[in-house]
Amino acid sequence: MIGGFVLGGEGKKALTKAIEYAKEVDNKIAQLDKSKSFLGQVQRRIKELQYLVNSLNSRAIQSLNELESRATFNPHLEEDAAKFREVLLLIKASSEIMKLPILDEKGKLTKATENLGEKYRHLLES
Repeated sequence: MIGGFVLGGEGKKALTKAIEYAKEVDNKIAQLDKSKSFLGQVQRRIKELQYLVNSLNSRAIQSLNELESRATFNPHLEEDAAKFREVLLLIKASSEIMKLPILDEKGKLTKATENLGEKYRHLLES
């Protein structure tokens, strides 16, 4: 009979440890889910920026090819000067985007990269 009480007490201890362990596992799973969600956000931001930089780059190459296809470049001709300014703006925009950090010092997504598509849309529409 005393052996039964001892075994029952040990069983309760084991059950308590198992419940505590299950809580720890649940907490770790929740942390992993949170991390997975955050990594998904980072990946989306990177893809947005990649698309934006690639689009700006394509547009810059197209504009440069247009300039190079002209017989002569005349900086005093408004059409040539405007095309040259467009190329400069496209290259500057790409450069600015590539310099921006995606994560801040705390490991959070930066606000600076949040709405860049809106900021540079006018360069891609013209």
